[in-house]
Amino acid sequence: MSSATYVEPAELEPEIALVGGDVTKGVVRIGDTVLDPDDPCVPEGADLLHSGG
Repeated sequence: MSSATYVEPAELEPEIALVGGDVTKGVVRIGDTVLDPDDPCVPEGADLLHSGG
């Protein structure tokens, strides 16, 4: 089994808006990470993610 260590990038990557198609408004990509806005229709999921548990 191998373990990886997270290393903070030296430079911040730009935030790129993902638009077009059937994409949720507000979705952005930063490097290899895709972030989407909170969905008020699923408060339990948002609560779970924000609580860290």
